[in-house]
Amino acid sequence: MERLCLVFFNLAKVIFLYNNLVEITKTTKIKNHNMLKKDKLTSKKLGKKTIPRLFVSNFNYQEQQKQQKVLLDFGDFNYLINVLRLNIGNQVIIFNQNQGSFLAEIVAVYKKQLELQISKQVAKTQQQSNIVLAFALIKNVRLDYLASKATEIGVGYFQPLTTQRTVVADFNSEKFFANVKEATEQCGRNLLPTIEPLQKLSAFLTNKKPDDILLFCDETGLGKQATNILPDLQKKHQASKILVLIGPEGGFSSQERSLILQQENCFALNLGPRILRADTAIVVALALVQECLGDFHLPANFYAE
Repeated sequence: MERLCLVFFNLAKVIFLYNNLVEITKTTKIKNHNMLKKDKLTSKKLGKKTIPRLFVSNFNYQEQQKQQKVLLDFGDFNYLINVLRLNIGNQVIIFNQNQGSFLAEIVAVYKKQLELQISKQVAKTQQQSNIVLAFALIKNVRLDYLASKATEIGVGYFQPLTTQRTVVADFNSEKFFANVKEATEQCGRNLLPTIEPLQKLSAFLTNKKPDDILLFCDETGLGKQATNILPDLQKKHQASKILVLIGPEGGFSSQERSLILQQENCFALNLGPRILRADTAIVVALALVQECLGDFHLPANFYAE
C-alpha cells in the first residue's frame, strides 16, 4: 500500500511539473512572438535595411563601366552563401578603402566563388578619424574585444606597443585585422582603421609630432578629470592627431611614466577611482575623447545606405 501511494505521489508530481513546463513554454512563445512583432514594426518604422555589408579590397569602381562585376571567394563567399543563405538576386553593399560604398547584386554562384554586379554608388568614402589608439599588447581574447569595440567607437589608427611590463610578446596582425574588418562592416563605417606595425613605446614617443595631443591614461590616479582637460583642448589645439595612450595590465614603469610626461602636449587623464582592466580603460577613454574632441556630436547614421 505504501509503495502504491508513493507511485501515485510521484506520478502526480510529474504531471504537475509537466503542466508547469507547458505553461512556461506557451508564455515564452507568446513573449517571443510579441518581441518579434515589435522588432518588425520598429524596423519598418525606422526604415531598417538588412542588406549585408562587406569590405572588398579587390575591386576598383569605374563609373563609365556599365555592369561592372566583382568576384568573391573564401571567407566572404562562406559568409554570404553558407551563413546568411543568400543566393542569386540578393543584394549586398560592398565598400573599398578609397571609393565609398556600392550596392551590388549576386548574379552567379559557383562551387567556391560568387559574382556580384555593381548597381550604383550609395555613399562616398567617410573621412578618417584622427584618433590614434596607442595600446600595450594584452592577452589575445581581450585583444579581439579591443579591436572590435575601438573600431565601433571610431578609432582611425591602431598603434600596438611593447613596454617594460608587457606580458604578450607577439602581435597577430592578421587576426587583429579580421576583427577590425568585421566591426567596420557591422557598425556602418566604409573606411577601415589603419593598423600600424608593432613598436616599442620609446620609438612611438620619439616619432610623435609636436602638435599631436597625447592623452596619457594615468593608472596612478594623478591625472586630471576629463572635463577639466578635453573641452580646453578643443578650443586651444588644432592637432593633426589625438593619441590615446593605454598601458599594459601591470601599468607603466616609473621610468616610462616619466618619459611620457616629458612629451610636448601631453595630458594625464584620470579614468576614475576603480582599477580598470586594459580593455575596459580603452573603451572608457575613447568614449570620453569622442564626446569632447571627436564625432559624437554627429547624428546617427544607421540607415544612410
